[in-house]
Amino acid sequence: MVADVAAAMDKQLQQGQKEYKDGNTAGSTSDFMAAYNEIYVASNFTQVVTDNIGSDKQASQQQAFQDIQDLSYVTGNEAKIEQSVTALVSDLDSTAKQLDANTQLANPRDYDKALQEQIAKERKVLQSKQKKNPGKGDRSWTDVANEMVPILDKAYKSYAGGDGAKGATLVNDAYYQYYEKLGFEKNVMNAISGDRVSQVEYQFKMCRRSMNTGASLKDTKKLVDDLKAMLVEDAGKLDGGAADKEGSFTKLITSSVGQAFLILIREGLEALLVVAAVVAYLVKSGNKRFTKWIYVGVLAGLAGAGVVAVIFVLAFGGSGPIQEIMEGVCALIAMAMLLWTSNWMLNKSSVEAWNRYIKEKTEAAVASVSSQVDAGEKSRPVR
Repeated sequence: MVADVAAAMDKQLQQGQKEYKDGNTAGSTSDFMAAYNEIYVASNFTQVVTDNIGSDKQASQQQAFQDIQDLSYVTGNEAKIEQSVTALVSDLDSTAKQLDANTQLANPRDYDKALQEQIAKERKVLQSKQKKNPGKGDRSWTDVANEMVPILDKAYKSYAGGDGAKGATLVNDAYYQYYEKLGFEKNVMNAISGDRVSQVEYQFKMCRRSMNTGASLKDTKKLVDDLKAMLVEDAGKLDGGAADKEGSFTKLITSSVGQAFLILIREGLEALLVVAAVVAYLVKSGNKRFTKWIYVGVLAGLAGAGVVAVIFVLAFGGSGPIQEIMEGVCALIAMAMLLWTSNWMLNKSSVEAWNRYIKEKTEAAVASVSSQVDAGEKSRPVR
């Protein structure tokens, strides 16, 4: 029953009030936040109220929770907190009775399950109709910023309506699908400053956090409005010529193509040195017939790299957050490999040590293949 949820919130609020009277302001704030986040929101009470009573009622209750949290930050507000808690508890109990009186309303768990199924169904329909972002194209940066503004407005509207998760998701969409994917971020970094990019990214983060943690509507709206102003301002600077002042060499080096080219050159040269050393030793030692297997190995490595790239694009290319996580994981793996490689190359830093290593490994491989060939010839029947 909804009344059980209201009773749980009442108990949590009373606990917070007790902590405040005992002088533990931090503990009281934590209890008040838990009453909102872990019960009011997590139990789906907020969505049930919005759907069956109205968004105005949900917004007033959300604001009441926020007012109590604000009062708990400083001492001397015992009377105000007691008054606010009493009023909120009374409102929640009254709301719970009204909802329980609706015989067609499912219990919170079943209601939440049905709601999640409905959301998943609607999301699937939206995704099927969703058009892929074609890229910046001929649009100006101001056009791109103006496309992001309605998304952020919709995010705040969803949050004000009680759906903080949807609001945070829309903020993510504005960041991953526009600010990052279309190159807004890189152009600001190159033409304005890296510090400016950090400021904007931090603003995105604070907008998401405020919607996920149940911040006040006033504070959340200010964060969203400030973010929109920053995006429009930066777009104006880029369209006003800041992007054109960026050198062509800087554009090349910082572009995706330029970065990929530098990585290929760096890693390709390292691989080429190893392959050349092995081939040279095989020729020098009179085992030129085995060089074809070196080339086969090189081609197999290139093909394998292509297959892995395709798998990663198909599996992780469409989701911004997942892509960020995969980039971080791959960066950590690459760091470990580079540390191991650097240590390995340091041990082979002298010409003598390098030649000895190549000689030992190549001779071992040649000996293994030669023994297999000899064994095959001996087992061949004599005619």
